[in-house]
Formats: sequence, C-alpha cells, structure tokens
Amino acid sequence: MTRWLVAIGLLGGCDRILQLDEVPQPPPCSMPMVHDDFEASTPVCGTWATPYDSSPWMLRQNGKLVFTPPPALDTYAGCYGSFPFPFDSPVFVHVAKMGMDEVFASLEVMTYSDATVTNAETDTSLSFAGEAIDFYDQDTCTPQPCDDIAGSQYIPALMQWFQLAPSADRTSIIAQYSPDGLHWTTLGQRDLPPPFKATLVRVVIGGGGGAGGMNPVPVELESLDLCPGGGAGI
Repeated sequence: MTRWLVAIGLLGGCDRILQLDEVPQPPPCSMPMVHDDFEASTPVCGTWATPYDSSPWMLRQNGKLVFTPPPALDTYAGCYGSFPFPFDSPVFVHVAKMGMDEVFASLEVMTYSDATVTNAETDTSLSFAGEAIDFYDQDTCTPQPCDDIAGSQYIPALMQWFQLAPSADRTSIIAQYSPDGLHWTTLGQRDLPPPFKATLVRVVIGGGGGAGGMNPVPVELESLDLCPGGGAGI
C-alpha cells in the first residue's frame, strides 16, 4: 500500500521538552501556536493548514477529523501546514477510532535548521493503522520504499495517542505512543544527518487507504495539540 504521510499541527510554548521515556506532568501551558479540535464549524484543515490532495471523504464530523476512503484504491488526503513553527515541544494527536483494512492516518514533521532555510531539510513521519504502527524516514521514499525506522503491532489499550518530539539538542526526532496522553513509550528515534537540526517544523496530518482494502473502516482523529499532560485534548 502506498502511504502518503502527513504532518500534523505544531504547538509552541510548553514549559519543557519531553525526553526519552520521560513521564510528563500536567504543567500550565501558554496558548499553543496550533490547536485543532476538528469542530465542524471550521474549514476542513482549520486555519493552520491548507488541504493537500483534498477529498470529499476527508470530513469534520462531530468534533472529529474522519477519513473514509473508498475501497480498493490507493488514496490519500490531508492538511499541509501553511508555514513552519518553532519545534519547542512534541506534536501529538489523539485517535478516537483506528482505521482497519488498509485505512491509515499519519503525522509528519518537516524540519528546518533555522528561519533562513526555505526548503525542509528532513522529513519524518509516523503512520498508524489497525494493522501496524510505522515510523518512517520520509527522505528515503523516492523512488524506493521508505526506510522503516521502527514499527509495532497496534495495541489498542496502549496506543490512543501518538506524538513526534524533538530531542533536547534538536538532533533527533522521537516517536512515542500513549494510552492517555500522560505516560509515553518510545517507539523509535531518528538521528538527523549533520549538520541539520529540528529547530523549526512544518506539520502535516492526513489519511488514506490501500488498493487491497475491500472493506475499509474509517479512522477518526479527536484532536491535535502540543503540551503533553496539559493540552486541551487531555
């Protein structure tokens, strides 16, 4: 299945950066740069992003972003961040319902070393579906399949939240999952090629389906925001 991976919203202003396997406490957070609870009254990509391969099967319904791809087709739709933000905190998404039968959603971070850089230097994504969770180096995706940094079977009781976080020195991207948005387990880590650093980030979120999916089950996203343990999604 072709997986087009998507970046999700970036929120700034948290008081701390999540470290490997650190359990964040609920600190007070300043207003995030991006927060999206997918209310139906707003555009499908909110105000922080623009549609990327927009499709009528990507909809806001009842406070969720829902991807209902047609059967037996390689398809993708998503929201592409309009501009980069400071990568000061993890970007995370709450999954209300996981897709099945080749239906997936993804969170992607495109990073920049500083504001003078016009094109993203690195591209990293986390794809999640009922069949599997995969952490990808997107820079290797063309023309060969993406390098899979880490992966796991989907475990519903443990995997309700997914996030991509910068390391303290901004030289790595860390993928994590959580049952509650408070207690995180590390899936994998991508060390960025020198001299690149994850100082700024453009986020994309999206979803789609595969040609082998004959009875696709939609994926539903509850929210995206940034301060672990203290955001509006907790």
